[in-house]
Amino acid sequence: MILGDQPTLVLIRGPACSGKSTFVQEIILEHPNAVICSTDSFFIQHGSYVFDKHRLKEYHRLNLERCKDAMDAGAPLIIIDNTNILPWEMCPYVCASIEKNYALKLISLPALDLKTLLNRNLERKNTGKFIPPEIIKHHEETYDETIQVDELKQWCLSNQD
Repeated sequence: MILGDQPTLVLIRGPACSGKSTFVQEIILEHPNAVICSTDSFFIQHGSYVFDKHRLKEYHRLNLERCKDAMDAGAPLIIIDNTNILPWEMCPYVCASIEKNYALKLISLPALDLKTLLNRNLERKNTGKFIPPEIIKHHEETYDETIQVDELKQWCLSNQD
């Protein structure tokens, strides 16, 4: 059960190629009115995924704005479909959930071995969503699936600028 008594923000976490977007599609079957905020969606141009690392920071900012707009509109369920590997990457969303009185849920996908992630990445090569292997390796090395909501909130609040 994802949706409780108050509006809910769900952060989906996992390395690139771990199945986050597929998992989100399963959630949509149960919650068809959920708002999905994915930085990847900004890289879709004319129906194709075209990654531009120079626009990544801008697109993350736009994704956060889209999330906040959905909160302001009273969306009961908002799902952030990003890698969310490290705590600092999630903090803008955590702080928004606190500010807008949204319950926060964290769904960390199980860690997968590097070989599996790299094989999944190869399967995506023709989609334009191929990721440089060194990024996947970095994700696999730094991903901690054991992070809990309370410790994440505490970390974010104590590390605000």
